[in-house]
Amino acid sequence: MVWSSAQPKNVFDMVKTCFPTSHPSLLRVWARDRMSLPPEQYRQKVSTVKNLEKVWFELRSLRHSLYSTLLMDDSADKAKLQPYNHLIVPEYQESIRNVDLEVLRCESKVGRANEDYDDTLLCVIGILEAVKQQQNVANWIRKGGLVLEETQDTPFRDSNTQNWWQIPEIKKHWRQEGLLVLDKLQIQLQPFRHGRR
Repeated sequence: MVWSSAQPKNVFDMVKTCFPTSHPSLLRVWARDRMSLPPEQYRQKVSTVKNLEKVWFELRSLRHSLYSTLLMDDSADKAKLQPYNHLIVPEYQESIRNVDLEVLRCESKVGRANEDYDDTLLCVIGILEAVKQQQNVANWIRKGGLVLEETQDTPFRDSNTQNWWQIPEIKKHWRQEGLLVLDKLQIQLQPFRHGRR
């Protein structure tokens, strides 16, 4: 499922780009029109919240709940109602894109792959593989599974772990896990080049 706070046309364009052949198999694609915004705020840049209770109600026949749901978003505010079902990812800003483009230019000159691209999606692949093994996603995150410091009974409380990608050993771990998943699936790691499939 994809749920974005962007306008519907933009969301559908993003989905078609990110999932060129598999977008019809997504359970749902929701956009700003599903954010329960008052009409006067719909076209304004306002803070929005993604209440996963809506998703669980909509998909109740599939029995999704806090046990099986992971919300990926670059804003902690969007997940404030279910914070332990949230995998915060860094915003893909212009500065990161510029580095990726420079790496791509250098790579094309030397003719070999370079590992200096933004590797957030590779880390997310590793995290998703770990989440698939969990019987209770919210509990795994609450107890520190994301940062490899699971505790037995008490919630893991470290405000720095929200930005897991800023902890070098954690990012390295999830990147390595992502590489293992791709290797197991026999998928070659290639940088995305817009317009190339």
